[in-house]
Amino acid sequence: MTEKSTQDHAKAIASRLLQKSIDWAFMALLVFFATLIFEPVRVQFIAFAALPEAVEELQHDLAQLTDEVDSQRRDSTEVVIWAQQRSQSLTDEYGSCERGTTCTAFFHGRRTVEGAECVFQSGRPYLEIAGERFPLNFADGYLPVNLGFEFETIPVEYNMPAYAPKGRAGLLVYTVYADCPFAPEDELVERDTITLSIMIE
Repeated sequence: MTEKSTQDHAKAIASRLLQKSIDWAFMALLVFFATLIFEPVRVQFIAFAALPEAVEELQHDLAQLTDEVDSQRRDSTEVVIWAQQRSQSLTDEYGSCERGTTCTAFFHGRRTVEGAECVFQSGRPYLEIAGERFPLNFADGYLPVNLGFEFETIPVEYNMPAYAPKGRAGLLVYTVYADCPFAPEDELVERDTITLSIMIE
């Protein structure tokens, strides 16, 4: 092969390499522009495809939030307003409670507008000592009283066990209501009265 032939051959190879480089550069440019054009469409398509799932998740979150709000409202709505100071002073006037006897505490209160339609179902007195609750019994023949919209005093008669420890303790009444308008149908509403301080002798 002559020197001229060798040069021609090298030029042909270089020309082909240059053409290949141009072709590859052109293809890369096409891919770049195609990405610029179609990537937003692809992203939008993916987002659109995920839309039903996002809507379902949002509905679930809203339903959960509604349940939490309803639950907080149900738990915080008062059925009865109790007058702590008046109740305590009346109970103090009665005096201490002797173990093994029937004692009386006085709760002064009234129904709220929200709790007007609540129907009293049951109640039970509790003794509270050092943060712990101990169930008591109402006195024989005692019937709980339904309050009206005007403040009134309810004497609560209860039996103090003979084994109760002497000293200062708390007394409250756990109550259960039905048909409250702020609670779901057939759901009972549980409430505690205020806690009165009593002296056990």
